[in-house]
Amino acid sequence: MTSDNAAASKKSGCRRLRWALIASLALNALIIGAVGGAMLFARHGHGWGGYHSKSFGLYRFARKLPEDRRDMVRGAIKDGREKLKPLRREVRSARTAAHKTLIEEPFDEAKLNAALDAVIAADADYRRARMAIFAETTSKLTDKERQALYKWLERHRKSYRKRRHRSLDDESPTR
Repeated sequence: MTSDNAAASKKSGCRRLRWALIASLALNALIIGAVGGAMLFARHGHGWGGYHSKSFGLYRFARKLPEDRRDMVRGAIKDGREKLKPLRREVRSARTAAHKTLIEEPFDEAKLNAALDAVIAADADYRRARMAIFAETTSKLTDKERQALYKWLERHRKSYRKRRHRSLDDESPTR
């Protein structure tokens, strides 16, 4: 009888250990999956996979320049951002006005079209100002730096389109 109890308790101990190991393995897989998912799919800060206002465009390209040239480019961009703030506010207010026309009674399609035209005009002004800042900043670069910027922009354009699942030849929108 004693040997039967010892064998039964040994079996139940093995069973408990097996379930504890399975639970531990499941918990480890859950934690590793959560950490891996956060690293791959999270868009926060300017870390891996995240976007930050200083992680693209001329500002990012400036990392490759010597320190004095980098400071010149980044200073021009910072000055330009101050000029763009009122234009961004105009775009936002035009969009808000267009959104409000959707709920006005009675609905007036002509008024909505006029509001949407105002959004397009404000957005065009904003983009035109951005391109003027880009042109002004790149005009201060040397020939060698402009060629390096061209190569950098082409390389990043290709990777951007790959991220958006678009072929380089396909110009159709993805959404």
